Amino acid sequence: MGIALLFTLSLLLFFPLSPLASTNSALPYRTSVRHPISRPRPLPRRPNANRPPPHHPHPKPPPRKPKKPPRHLPKSHLPQSEIKQILRAHNDARAHESEPFYVWDETLANYSRNWAIKRIYDCRMVHSDGPYGENIFLAVKDHWTIAKAVRSWVNEEKYYNKKTNVCKPGKMCGHYTQIVWRDTVDVGCARAKCAKRGIFIMCCYYPPGNFLDENPFASHNQ
Repeated sequence: MGIALLFTLSLLLFFPLSPLASTNSALPYRTSVRHPISRPRPLPRRPNANRPPPHHPHPKPPPRKPKKPPRHLPKSHLPQSEIKQILRAHNDARAHESEPFYVWDETLANYSRNWAIKRIYDCRMVHSDGPYGENIFLAVKDHWTIAKAVRSWVNEEKYYNKKTNVCKPGKMCGHYTQIVWRDTVDVGCARAKCAKRGIFIMCCYYPPGNFLDENPFASHNQ
């Protein structure tokens, strides 16, 4: 009995209980346990700004200035002449339905530009699932402009049945219905050249359209 007590006391002297590793159920939060002191390899030193790090006898050269973006990246803004062409391609379709004309919105254009930049390296026909209405277009050849893409969307009118409010079987007409959605008033577009081949075009619309079982030519504003 005495020998066991002496052995227990000796263990407590050499291996005291750590308060960091203990938990108390009465506390309103949980305490974290520190990592063990013994590690298979020592921790690296924090690099000193006044001296080079170990194994590098010479300091690193100063960082170079950032390179200019590749030419295929879209510009920060579109020229006014191109914006007028894009608006005309949209508003010609809306004039045919006696609807108010679109107004160019730079916020929508920037959103389209940012998404187009993300698609440069894969050039996939993927929507951003953002808060706006979206029409996207992918062309193999580089001669496609945004206005030409808009006209191709408008040409989907021949596949849209205005009486039944549905597309012809096997055809697409949702780009057209978004363009002529009466409650949509703002538009912004962007164009980006893909890294390998092709052109990615996107137009965003606000307020968004193409809601299920709603007529694009009727006003749904409350």
